[in-house]
Amino acid sequence: MRRVLTLIIIGIQTVSAQDSFLSYQGQLGLFNSSFSSETLFNSVAHWDDQYKQNILAQLGDENHVFFNFENELTYRNKKNWSLALKQKSLASISYPIDLVRLALYGNANYLGQELSFAPLEAHFYLYSALEVGFKINTNFFVTSSFIAGHQFASFKAHKATFFTAENGGSIEYELGLEGHYTPFESNDLLAVNGLGAALGLHYQKQMDQQLLQLSIEDFGLILWNESTTNLYIDAKYSFEGMEVNDLLDFNEDIIQDELDSIEQPFNVSTIESYNWKIPALLKVNYQKEIDYFFNAYSVGAEHRFSIYTNPLVYANLHHNREKTKWILGYHIRGLVRNGFQFSFSVKGKQTEFQLYTQQASALSPNQRYGLHLGFGIKKVFSNKKTDVQSTQDTKQ
Repeated sequence: MRRVLTLIIIGIQTVSAQDSFLSYQGQLGLFNSSFSSETLFNSVAHWDDQYKQNILAQLGDENHVFFNFENELTYRNKKNWSLALKQKSLASISYPIDLVRLALYGNANYLGQELSFAPLEAHFYLYSALEVGFKINTNFFVTSSFIAGHQFASFKAHKATFFTAENGGSIEYELGLEGHYTPFESNDLLAVNGLGAALGLHYQKQMDQQLLQLSIEDFGLILWNESTTNLYIDAKYSFEGMEVNDLLDFNEDIIQDELDSIEQPFNVSTIESYNWKIPALLKVNYQKEIDYFFNAYSVGAEHRFSIYTNPLVYANLHHNREKTKWILGYHIRGLVRNGFQFSFSVKGKQTEFQLYTQQASALSPNQRYGLHLGFGIKKVFSNKKTDVQSTQDTKQ
């Protein structure tokens, strides 16, 4: 990694008289779709029935917790080839309201009812990538990446039900789950547990006061190594109590036999390599200039396959001044709570700084459903005065 960074710096020095640039982009975000910070911080030691009902009232049929952390260092030459170092980490949990009902009240309140816990999903991945890109014509830019996979875990329950008989005399559950995970060592998060590759395709067309952008990123695979655990569970269990004919003969073996019958379906796993499709990111953005206080508006969407249940959709208003640029927008759907987003950029002669957030609503505690902050800096190397473009279009 250090050798590659050194090569980038040497390359920059040799082309410093050209319209080339070096940029850094980073973002960190933690979101949840259901509970505001006001609800979480006002929780009390004893959760009475009223508080539990307030929690359930804030939940939807599907609920999400989402974490995203990214770093990207990019060098782009004026001849439109690029070299980038990237690190991406993402974690998400999706859960249904029935799971929370069972956790809050137990099964006594749901006698004779079948609770469904599907879809229930949890995903986590961390990988680094070395990316090379080329402009192949006026409108298309293509990238290719070599990937070192570090950490990975993925669990998805396609069927999960729980039933308690009306008289409470029996319980039943059924579970269909697929899971894969690499060995986890907290003291070596960047250990290489897999290798892969990915492609990206970017399309941009400038028309009369209009801009259209389409892209697909992270379209590829990682082959996680032979130490990967793979689970395939298809279990159905019914418990009607334990029959004991003689209390004097009751012993721990009777309990252990019952526990073994429960655990048996969960002990079926294999330790072998696993070929994983990286969740590709599809983005579309349309922007049009207007002659008002706001210089332009944009609308768009993005969808990360296998992670998002619905595409994230947004609309932005742009206000450009000589040395600053403001963008204010609103986003809906995706895995995050509907809310405002904001971006601010400051332009220098050859340098630009940018701060942006998808959680501008976080200024209000009852609208704070997460925290997100992005930062960008871009340095252009040129002997000419160059209009520095934005380090990152606000998505969003």
